[in-house]
Amino acid sequence: MIVREMDVRDIVRSVVLFRPARFTLLLTTLAVLGAALVLSRQVAYGVGLGWDSINYLSVARNLLAGEGFVQDTFVETTDGSLDYTMWAPLYPLLLALSGFRMFDPWDIAGPLNAVFFGLTVFVAGRWLRRRIHSQFIVLSACLAVMLSIPLTRSASYAMSETTFILFATLSLIRIDGFLIGGKRTDLLWAAVFTSLACLTRYIGLTVIAAALPLLLLYPGVALLQRVKHCAAYVSISLVPIGLWMLRNILLSGGPTGPKPPSNDTLPEILSATLADLSRWVLFWLPSDPVRIAASALAAIVLLVLTVAVWRAFFCWRQGSSQQWSSFCLFGGFALLYLVVLVAAQTVTLGEPAGGRYLYPVYIPLLFAGVFALDRFLVSERSEALRGKTIDLPILRTFLRGRKPISLLTAILILASSLWLLAHAPRHARDIWLANGDLGQGFASSKWIDSEVLGYMRDASIESPRVVSSVPVAILYATGVREYVYLSQELDAARRKIASSSDGGHVVWFHTHTEGYEYGVADLRGLSELEVVADLSDGVVFRIVEGGR
Repeated sequence: MIVREMDVRDIVRSVVLFRPARFTLLLTTLAVLGAALVLSRQVAYGVGLGWDSINYLSVARNLLAGEGFVQDTFVETTDGSLDYTMWAPLYPLLLALSGFRMFDPWDIAGPLNAVFFGLTVFVAGRWLRRRIHSQFIVLSACLAVMLSIPLTRSASYAMSETTFILFATLSLIRIDGFLIGGKRTDLLWAAVFTSLACLTRYIGLTVIAAALPLLLLYPGVALLQRVKHCAAYVSISLVPIGLWMLRNILLSGGPTGPKPPSNDTLPEILSATLADLSRWVLFWLPSDPVRIAASALAAIVLLVLTVAVWRAFFCWRQGSSQQWSSFCLFGGFALLYLVVLVAAQTVTLGEPAGGRYLYPVYIPLLFAGVFALDRFLVSERSEALRGKTIDLPILRTFLRGRKPISLLTAILILASSLWLLAHAPRHARDIWLANGDLGQGFASSKWIDSEVLGYMRDASIESPRVVSSVPVAILYATGVREYVYLSQELDAARRKIASSSDGGHVVWFHTHTEGYEYGVADLRGLSELEVVADLSDGVVFRIVEGGR
């Protein structure tokens, strides 16, 4: 067969290794393996719990008890309010519904996240199969999703990130389908999934912001029709979260609840964000010089991506390359999400800059990158294949083409293979060598066996405020309703103890005390505290009035 005027897509598909049925079977296998990988991380230590987890799980329990969206723990900035307003409502609602009144939300959080992660692997693979021509890139990208350290880690915790990533990915894929095919059913499903993403996390509004310019400026469609499409999409997407925000305004005075001011500066947040993005590729940054260099490289990559999205958008608008709408959508969402995230962290206090909040841009960045790479290779391959006989698998045929592109392909194959193989030891470490100490990582199952927490339950200690080095453990296993984190500096910790009520308790765990500038011996020396239980894994103190 001689290649003359044949479209390169026909060339690729004529030698495709994964037929639709075969690829669906492979993708299902990867999705199941991904879900099993997430569950395996929880076998030894239980589902991971953090600050937000306690609120999600307590609200889910209260929903099952018919008490509505009410949390069990006070947030220090809410003046004792138990109204659930700082977080969107969908994740605790899913936890409550998934239990079917037969399982506790604490037990269902891990399997639910594993299922959602498996679905994410499946839907991501389906998009890659439809939109990417290179078989090697499709398979590598599917493995990059299934073996992603950020995605599997987020799925291992009772957090809303995995749910948000699934709905955001589904909404972007449906928007991409509408931009390519113009089917209104795609736009309808995109609006539904966008609505679910917004109900999972408030930052889901960035999906709307990324899609609107492409919908409003869609080439070849009358202006009135474009406006109708935008109006329908925005209306369906915003009505549910708008009603929830109205409820928040009535209860707390703000659409997203009370927000304390941030303690971080813009340079600190940018540095942490770029360093975390760099770790997705380099895995381990051993020293400050390497971290700074990697952060600078990440900044350059994001700058190049910004310029590329801008140029691709104008090419798409001019109709010279309709296919570039996918690159504009995924790349634009990733950039917009990062901008909004950094801006939000400079205004309000939250988790440390970067970290789990960056995980939702992993798939969009991956999609944008492999899409651009695939388009480049397709254009080069079509030139290299003209006039040549197609008698070998596409990779071998491709390597017989021009030398520069052959060398680039070999480098990509080697680099991507080594990068995927590097995930194996990291996953093994996370699964079998995870920090099982109290209050950290996958420790929820071990907290049940803690002597300190057992003492607090047996002694019926239900003080309204407990100051602790690991307050999440206290919240998880006792009836305490207000968490207070014991400061890492002794003077600051003493001020928190002094502001607590008489008869309150201070709980010190011997584990998970990295960063503390004092130890349990210093707490024993405070006149405000008396020891009520000295146990193997920690000490329980009572706050006394006479010592003040």
